Amino acid sequence: MTTPLVRQEITAVVAADAHKPAGGQLTLDALGVPYGSATIEFPLNDDTALNDFDPRTDARVVITATDVIRGMSRTFDFGIRSREVDYVARTVSVDAATDEALLQDYAQLTLDEGTREHEDSLREIVTYVLAKIGAVLEAGSVDAAMTAAWAVTNQFPNPNSIGDLTAFTQSTNANGIALVSGSSPWPGGSPDYVRWAATAAGASFVRHTSAYSVIPGRQYTASAWFRASVAGQGVRWMFRSWAGDTRISDVSTIQVPVGTSNVYVSGTYVAPPGVTKVEVFAQFQATAAANAIAMDGSMFYEGEDLVTTFTGSSAPDALYTYTWSGTVNASPSTRNPIVERDPSLFLWKPGTTAWDFLEPFTSQSGLRLFCDEARKWRLIDPGTYTVPGFVRLSAYNAIKGTDTISRQDADVFATGVVVRYVWEDPDGTTRTGYDAAGTPGKVFVVDQARAYPGPGAAAAILSRRNGTGRTQDVDALTDWTATPGNDASIVLPDAPEQQGAVSSVRFSLGDDAAMSVGTRGLVEIPAGSWLAWTPPDQAWTAVPDTVTWVSLPA
Repeated sequence: MTTPLVRQEITAVVAADAHKPAGGQLTLDALGVPYGSATIEFPLNDDTALNDFDPRTDARVVITATDVIRGMSRTFDFGIRSREVDYVARTVSVDAATDEALLQDYAQLTLDEGTREHEDSLREIVTYVLAKIGAVLEAGSVDAAMTAAWAVTNQFPNPNSIGDLTAFTQSTNANGIALVSGSSPWPGGSPDYVRWAATAAGASFVRHTSAYSVIPGRQYTASAWFRASVAGQGVRWMFRSWAGDTRISDVSTIQVPVGTSNVYVSGTYVAPPGVTKVEVFAQFQATAAANAIAMDGSMFYEGEDLVTTFTGSSAPDALYTYTWSGTVNASPSTRNPIVERDPSLFLWKPGTTAWDFLEPFTSQSGLRLFCDEARKWRLIDPGTYTVPGFVRLSAYNAIKGTDTISRQDADVFATGVVVRYVWEDPDGTTRTGYDAAGTPGKVFVVDQARAYPGPGAAAAILSRRNGTGRTQDVDALTDWTATPGNDASIVLPDAPEQQGAVSSVRFSLGDDAAMSVGTRGLVEIPAGSWLAWTPPDQAWTAVPDTVTWVSLPA
């Protein structure tokens, strides 16, 4: 008489109908997208409702695997991705996957800029995107700031209004332009500011003295802080476009109410065809003669994003350093990002899938977003994320195994990683950015056709390489508790014990009760080391939102 070590029963429910698979396999892979996938073969019976397997109807298959000997079961809830009917063999083959596939499907028809409001938290960005498919992110503390940071050059000289008035010229219905010292309308600016008065009721203009080069089709922003001498005034910007010495047009922005409190006023301008330069005017609508307006912190720069007012002498902060292009206060000033992250990354363009939109954020942060077999979405740090459990593979349960040592495959041996980003900026110029981690030697190169999101992706990829150059893949008797993230111990003939982590598990859905286990981060354990201790046999019990391990009775 023989006693089987493993006896499994597998059922698959599709549209409330239970089916017994005729074969197939189910895979969980810590580096895979989707995390879970399955290929299942069902017998085609006369009563098989093929419409239930139609992936166009968002059909799902719920697979329950029961270990009869150990008295435990595990359930996998996958979406059906495709099905194929073989009328000769009388089978229905189904491909299914975890819900990352839904994000890989979902794309919008219009431009979506909503995630920019959540740039301080990757969790909030993910939550925003998951809501589009009716999913939620599990609670957790793993997070990363994705704040946009990019270079901006303010073409206006002397934005702090220090020393002289050469940067400003009074124009229509304006007189008495002067530098005044006192309470600047720009909070945090120097005490000096520009002030002028209207000669009569109506529009009163001050022009920035120089004309500034612009590129047709590009968008530009003018901004400054204002305060009026009396309530009820209004402020706007006016842009006068020139083609050489020929005046093309005057364009004014919407008027913004300004009273005796400090108000930040900005306006945008799209450079028209043929334009070579633009004059920029600040205008206030005086209600009476002698009404006056104060202005400080003037800026004119390319782009439509509102930028915090700065000068080349601004103090460095967590995101930027600041420089003058020439003489202090008399030249353009530039805000230089410490870590560049283009704001265009937050533009979810029509036709771009939700997964492709999120991928630059997750890769740059070094975090991983995945959906497990219970349809729970998790944002994790792959370097620290573990799943309770221990998988021991040795002579008593292994069927076959391979032990590979190689420096040829950068997936398992790499001293460094380079991520190369190639993209086209708004003016059509091809740009290239690099992110690198590790040391020179065996370098793994990843190409990305997208804007540079900042450093981090290379370090994250390197941390997920096995690093030692050694991998062991083992086929063993099925243990339905095995999960990527479990600790693993492998003892193969004539090889020292290796300990690491489970990276993937492929379960057979047939009667052979076998699984294939992939590992990562293997470390050789010396004979007799305390590290060679393994816990007793354990059984797995699932309860909501957790995994609990309990010892089997002796």
